[in-house]
Amino acid sequence: MDKCRHILTRGDKTIGQVVTDMIHIEDNPTLVFEWIILENGQEIPAPEATVVLDPHHLHRGSFGDANYLYDLSVADPRKLT
Repeated sequence: MDKCRHILTRGDKTIGQVVTDMIHIEDNPTLVFEWIILENGQEIPAPEATVVLDPHHLHRGSFGDANYLYDLSVADPRKLT
C-alpha cells in the first residue's frame, strides 16, 4: 500500500506533517484516514474516512516513510470529538 506525506488540518488548526495510507479509487489518488472491517463471511478492510487528492499536487518519490508527497494541506474528514 502506498503512503503519502502531507500537512493535516483539523478544524481551524494545523496538526502538522503526517503520513497517511493512500489508495486509488477509480484512478483517483485517495487518502484513507480510517479503515473498517466488512464481515460478509470473511474480514475485508474497506476505506471509511477518505479524501480525494488533486493529482497535480501529488509527487512520487522517497519521502522518509512515504512514497508520495502532497503539496497542499488536507482537512481531516473524521468528526471532531
